[in-house]
Amino acid sequence: MVTDLLEYTRTRLGRGIDVQPKPGDFAALCHEAFDEVCTAYPERVLRAEIPEQLPCDFDAPRMRQVLTNLLSNAVHHGDGAFPVVLVVTSDLEQVTVVVTNQGTPIPPGCDAVHLQPLGAGQQKCPSRMSARPAWALASTSPEKL
Repeated sequence: MVTDLLEYTRTRLGRGIDVQPKPGDFAALCHEAFDEVCTAYPERVLRAEIPEQLPCDFDAPRMRQVLTNLLSNAVHHGDGAFPVVLVVTSDLEQVTVVVTNQGTPIPPGCDAVHLQPLGAGQQKCPSRMSARPAWALASTSPEKL
């Protein structure tokens, strides 16, 4: 929690978040984050399509935070009658992570506000909305992940 507070403060001051990519198995991290969210929401159906292995350079703590946030938001804001789905794919150039759910779409014009860092637009748009698909993490080169 102290780390989160320090990062929040650094970001608000315009210093950004320190990212330290290191070699690792991104697929293993995806499985861990997925299992964590499944344990936190046992009443919800979550599905995953993750490669067996995915070696690349990435910042493991940051990517774990991104994955658990995306999955938790999809569970929290999605329709419980439908599963939350995590799909991780890769080719020689990039890794793509997509988290989808079903629910009421984010109203036009509010999607950009909802995706602002640190909840910058929470006062302007309803917070109990979800997109269809819910969230997508932009593709990136494995070396730059």
